[in-house]
Amino acid sequence: MKTIPACLMLLLLAAAGHAAEPLDLTTGREVTVPVEVHGSYQLVATNGRVLAAGTADGCPAFYLAALKPGASEQVDLIADNIKQPLVLHSPRPLAGLKARFDLRPALRRTLLDAGLSAAGECPILFTDTLSGDGNARLQLLFPTRSDLPLALPENWREIRMVRAKIPGTLGVLYREKQETVDRTGRASYIELRDGRRRLIVFSPEFDPARLENIILIQTILKEMK
Repeated sequence: MKTIPACLMLLLLAAAGHAAEPLDLTTGREVTVPVEVHGSYQLVATNGRVLAAGTADGCPAFYLAALKPGASEQVDLIADNIKQPLVLHSPRPLAGLKARFDLRPALRRTLLDAGLSAAGECPILFTDTLSGDGNARLQLLFPTRSDLPLALPENWREIRMVRAKIPGTLGVLYREKQETVDRTGRASYIELRDGRRRLIVFSPEFDPARLENIILIQTILKEMK
């Protein structure tokens, strides 16, 4: 049996009447949409404005002007009477959001480049070391492979394993009333809650430089507002 390419499958689902899943794209550079087009296409905003147009024999590529920091816009790629929804994002999706940092320099720089602002006093802490910081209502923990397995020092009321678009390897072991995060599962991140406090442990494979993951971080931070 022949395998249908993912980009062709999107078109087949749309043609069959199934709504295609929106695709995220970064503006301010040339982008390639992973959808096959054979002929003319248009990129159309919700107000009807045409942002790009052309012809392609394969996946169309075009330049998108940068959106303002923190902004996003929903548009549609229309080709062959098929509509593929897209979400365009600013090159700095995290602009307007603030956090404290206790991170290795490369990871800190990635988040700052994405628009996140450093704040001296903030209930959100990005860290690569499990911290007992009582001032943090939300801690986002980015362990390395060598940090796992990681024993959680407290009993949390809720523990939830989440699979994001990009899979991870996290799991949770329960042994003698001790919870330990290890790399024997398929979770992208693990969320722990105790009242208003939250701890989110990301998989070592989680790459904040990827747009899908930056948008995930953006969603988590906006929940705190």
